[in-house]
Amino acid sequence: MSQTLIEFLAHHAQTKPGAPALRVKRLGVWETTTWAQLKQKVEALAGGLLELGLEPDGVLAILGQNAPEWVMSEIAAQTIGAMPMGIYADAMPEEVAYFLEFSECHGIVVSDEEQLDKVLPHLDKLRFVLVWEEAGLSKYWNERVRPFSTALALGQSAQSHQAVEAAKARVRPDTIALLAPTSGTTARSKLAMLTHAQLIAGAEAGKDS
Repeated sequence: MSQTLIEFLAHHAQTKPGAPALRVKRLGVWETTTWAQLKQKVEALAGGLLELGLEPDGVLAILGQNAPEWVMSEIAAQTIGAMPMGIYADAMPEEVAYFLEFSECHGIVVSDEEQLDKVLPHLDKLRFVLVWEEAGLSKYWNERVRPFSTALALGQSAQSHQAVEAAKARVRPDTIALLAPTSGTTARSKLAMLTHAQLIAGAEAGKDS
């Protein structure tokens, strides 16, 4: 049985490579990502994130609506032993600022211009910003703010692949796989640290109930 989320991805990519892993409807057309495609994109993105400065044990923030790019970013961070931290798309700018500073994240992946606007005042705290809805945003591109596709391209080299494989080999069941913000009802939100083993156990428990 797989012991990390990365091993689950590899298992599905090997045993059912052409089966749908993700689907999204864009401009009225359904787009499908198979398990084999997902694994390929996740590993390329993981290499790109390493190139941009995300380190194992570092934090990658993700801010935006539910989308395949969110899933890819989360698993890519987990692949290299980094910790993804999701921020709700409706978070106010001051909440985003708090999480960026509190988590000391290395970089952030955002969905669109609306979310990018919440991040731009804090570029000095970040090594990189990636935007997955890229159309019409070329005026923002610079050494720190980049389209999501450039990170995928950065991770295509043999050197990046080797770096990803080396980082992936160090991921264990007790490696932290997710930073989950708490509700913050009585005080400022904190970050619950969940390991691969805990997330898998939760999924298994839900499957059996």
